[in-house]
Amino acid sequence: MNKRIGIVLLMSLTACSPSKLDLKKQPYDGKNPLNASKDEIVSQLQQKGLLEGVQTSALNGLYEVVISKNDTQYFVKDGKVVSMIRPPVGQEEKLIFWRYSFQGKLYRDQEMPATGHLGHRIPGRQLACDTCENSRGVGVIYDPSSERVKRVFYYDQE
Repeated sequence: MNKRIGIVLLMSLTACSPSKLDLKKQPYDGKNPLNASKDEIVSQLQQKGLLEGVQTSALNGLYEVVISKNDTQYFVKDGKVVSMIRPPVGQEEKLIFWRYSFQGKLYRDQEMPATGHLGHRIPGRQLACDTCENSRGVGVIYDPSSERVKRVFYYDQE
């Protein structure tokens, strides 16, 4: 549980950055990249000219973050992608899309967790389902006043 909260906190920090999404350059093809190797993700992004950089997580230093030019971040631990956060695409921008996708499944709808040492809350709420994609979790960060999704995230259940 603590691992998931830490990953969501890391991802939510990047959710506050301004969006640089260009749908013409969106490499997301519906595949969940969890458990892919860091080298695979870096290679794919380089081939598409979308690799912005790789850095160590500023929050706790436990993760490497592979950053693409289309505002997608891949969080890597022990050489494998353990979570990913990206802008929503098409219908994913509407919260109702996700509520319908999670219908009949166990999910959480909650305030964004506090950022801990920074002492403030990330604006918005998260809707997350731990088992909606096999053993992988999927969720969104959204603005409750407009019901617009700001970010989509995937996370490993281990």
